[in-house]
Amino acid sequence: MFSVHVVVAVDAANLPPARVLLRSIRAHLPWWRPLRFHVVYSGDPSGDALRALQLERLWNTRVVPVPIDNPFENWGTRDYISAATLTRLLIPELLPRVDRVLYLDADTLAVVDLSPLYRIDLEGKMAGGVPDFPLLFEVDHGLHGTEDYLRETVGLSSPGAYVNAGVLVMDLRRMRAENLVARAHALLDQRGTQFKFRDQDVLNALLHDEVVLLDPRWNSMITMHHRPAFRTRALHDAVALQQDDPFIVHYAGPSKPWHADYGGPHHELWALAEGRGGLTGRRSGTFRQERRSWRRR
Repeated sequence: MFSVHVVVAVDAANLPPARVLLRSIRAHLPWWRPLRFHVVYSGDPSGDALRALQLERLWNTRVVPVPIDNPFENWGTRDYISAATLTRLLIPELLPRVDRVLYLDADTLAVVDLSPLYRIDLEGKMAGGVPDFPLLFEVDHGLHGTEDYLRETVGLSSPGAYVNAGVLVMDLRRMRAENLVARAHALLDQRGTQFKFRDQDVLNALLHDEVVLLDPRWNSMITMHHRPAFRTRALHDAVALQQDDPFIVHYAGPSKPWHADYGGPHHELWALAEGRGGLTGRRSGTFRQERRSWRRR
């Protein structure tokens, strides 16, 4: 029987939402499926938030702390993006005994069983991800020079292959064989200031021909919830599909569901996963029932 290995890369501020993510994943996995939740943590490993996550009582689940000193701490990021996310570049070396992981940003929420995603066929490539539809909207409408940026700076021959790094299936064995971590360090040192999205751009630059594009429902970004009008029908249909029937909700952007003033979509799903008693047992069933009710709306 295989275990599902999930990785998050967080600092102290993002440990509480990582705990909610963990509960949502466990709620939808079969009870007999082992879950290993690796927490790449940039912060004080003796802090209360990490201890609370380790003490989370969920069936057939083990939280594995991976405390590190973040070598990317001084890299500039957007004001709502933690420098801790850059440590996902180090995952292949941080987990030398693990061959495949599902990387998830801490602002994501599972609403289905993630086992099929974890076991998906990568066709011999290093990773699987979902296109970054907000950026592809800009490409589709010729906005902000985004297409030129993706082609000339990131180095993509096809901008449609640019993936959002908040949900990634990663073949760590292949990445180690291809020396991906050292190459990522080198690219950041050489051209890091040119990249708007830092490690996401680095990953796309290094993996552009080594990524399987996944069903868009595996990364349903709330920034697409209003269903903007794409010119390209295939992009329009993909966004409609992921918003109508998401498998993973991604609360991308500066507004988060754990903020008191959050007014965005799917707040009820986050509140339910947050639990006030957890998602085990009867609570898990309630979560699934709410998801089914929401999906029918």
